[in-house]
Amino acid sequence: MSNRLDDGIARSADFGGKAEALIVAKGECPTGDRNTPLMAYWSLAFEFQKAILNLIENQYYGAAFALVRPIVETAVRAHLVICASEDVLKTILSDEYRTNFGTVGKEIDAAFKTDDLFENFLKRAKGALHGYTMWECISWADDSWEPT
Repeated sequence: MSNRLDDGIARSADFGGKAEALIVAKGECPTGDRNTPLMAYWSLAFEFQKAILNLIENQYYGAAFALVRPIVETAVRAHLVICASEDVLKTILSDEYRTNFGTVGKEIDAAFKTDDLFENFLKRAKGALHGYTMWECISWADDSWEPT
């Protein structure tokens, strides 16, 4: 592996550790309909980040890229449990929510006053995020895998 990649992995691991330490520094987690899932999503994001770095470090690049969509989805849901309506929150908590990457960025930007940060990120990442899931990347045809 290149020194640049090794350095990037080390910096990312350090940043992730510091962010995780800040969140759990108090030794307690808030509870409630919005805080409990928020803490769960943060925990999941930290695990995904560690898994991605571990996979890259061990040169399992495909598996690492497969975790990109779940970590983005986790970040989106972490924001939504704070700002979404009660109806949307209920669908998230009952695992019935389906992310619409075409609209959710704008909704998060409006709630958190982040200009068009999420909208632009998700708009640019949308194709790649869908491409990381197997059945949206490839299809079975004539006993061979072909890009769709």
